[in-house]
Amino acid sequence: MVKYQNIEFDRLLYAISDQTRRSILDDLYRGEKGVGELAEPFNMSLPGFLKHLNILKGTGLVITKKTGRRVTCNINPENLIRVATWLAKYQKTWEDRLRELEANIKQNKLQSGQKDI
Repeated sequence: MVKYQNIEFDRLLYAISDQTRRSILDDLYRGEKGVGELAEPFNMSLPGFLKHLNILKGTGLVITKKTGRRVTCNINPENLIRVATWLAKYQKTWEDRLRELEANIKQNKLQSGQKDI
C-alpha cells in the first residue's frame, strides 16, 4: 500500500511540475470553467491542451462534469492539500535555518565591530 501511495504522490508532483498545468489550476482556483474557456489562453491545439487536463484529472486535481455537450471543470483541493502538507514540514525547517543563519550573521558582525547594513 505504501508503495502505491508513493507512486500516486509522485504522479501528483509530476502533474503540478508543468507551468501549463499550474496555470490551469490557477484558473480553476477562481471558479468553475468550461474546457473551451480553460484552453483559450494557451497557444496549443485542443488535443494538446486535453493531454494536460487529463493528467490533472488522472491525479484527482481536477474534476469534470458533463451537462449536455458542455464539459465543465473544477478544482479538487484534496490532493493539493496533500502537497501543501508535505511542503509545510520543509518550509518550517528552512525558515528555522534562515533565522539561525541571520542570528549567526548578526553575531559575527557584533564580534567584528561592523554596523548593520
